[in-house]
Amino acid sequence: NPYSITIDYRSDASLLSDAFQEALKTYGNQEYDSALKLFKKIISTEKPETSALFFAGICSMELDDYSNAISYFNELIYQNNLLFTQQASWYLALSYLKTNQKTEAKKILEHIVKEYKYKHQEAVELLDEL
Repeated sequence: NPYSITIDYRSDASLLSDAFQEALKTYGNQEYDSALKLFKKIISTEKPETSALFFAGICSMELDDYSNAISYFNELIYQNNLLFTQQASWYLALSYLKTNQKTEAKKILEHIVKEYKYKHQEAVELLDEL
């Protein structure tokens, strides 16, 4: 399932740019191709909202473009965005699994089990299967 913004997005909408609100709305309507274009536009701006990287990654996953999803999640993790690092790590591991990069997925899952609360139990179960 894609990441739910209604429950999980923890930011005051008034603090978000109009472009970001539009992208989130499009994402919420499951129009992933259009949403991805909007998030890419935000990412290319001078001061991008780093959470746009997260949603671009999710949109890419929904469009079965896992190599781009991996790029977006890695960039987000590299930027150490506290709001989405744990979530990005989980979806990065899933993207690695979808592209048969099991060694990479395993490293990420082990890190999740050791360091994070988000999807902790699911990570434990996935590691048992690998």
